Amino acid sequence: MTILAWFLIGFLMLRLAVVITNLVTRPWLNKDRNKRCSEETPGAQALVSVLIPARNEASGIGSLLEDLIRHDYRNLEILVYDDLSTDDTAHKVREYERRDSRIRLIPGDKLPEGWLGKNH
Repeated sequence: MTILAWFLIGFLMLRLAVVITNLVTRPWLNKDRNKRCSEETPGAQALVSVLIPARNEASGIGSLLEDLIRHDYRNLEILVYDDLSTDDTAHKVREYERRDSRIRLIPGDKLPEGWLGKNH
């Protein structure tokens, strides 16, 4: 066999091992949690937080927020982190924030000394 064939077989075996490991060790969601939540408060749903990092997304943030607002899951909080945008991203999110109390804008800060981009 060629080196490429051995490499391909090795890669596929590694992928198979990862899949099997994930199936065996994956922490499955507890179905009883939502049952307990609804027993405590009838009709209650667990809170889901949607975190949106945004930098200069004024042209597309509105359609994303519209889609999230229309979602049928009601116990939802939508947190938009404005990463020092230089366009109208923050202004557009503020408009949606006034319309829907589940939306919250989190303004970004300048990076601390010695930090680089997304690592912060």
